[in-house]
Amino acid sequence: MSTISETISTNLKRIRQERTMTLDDLSVLTGVSKSMLSDIERCRKSPTIFVLEKICGGIGVPLSQLTHTESPQLSVIRNDTMTHYSAWKGFELFVLFGLDADRRF
Repeated sequence: MSTISETISTNLKRIRQERTMTLDDLSVLTGVSKSMLSDIERCRKSPTIFVLEKICGGIGVPLSQLTHTESPQLSVIRNDTMTHYSAWKGFELFVLFGLDADRRF
């Protein structure tokens, strides 16, 4: 789980890169110094609400877009589709998910 500063950092950098903007371009649009924007993107500084307001206004996005985190994908597993093992009397094991190399789990 990431911190709000990490989330803002990731989202700000992604938005800037999607718009093919440099830090200089972003600085001109927002009125926030290039060094401050760089520190925010590298998660070295946490922006104040005033700085966030300037950034959002400059690039035309709501604050919620900078603070948005992706929700993990969820799936429903039914009993009849699970692998089931009976290890010993009174103990049963249900495999809810298999090995997923992409998720390193």
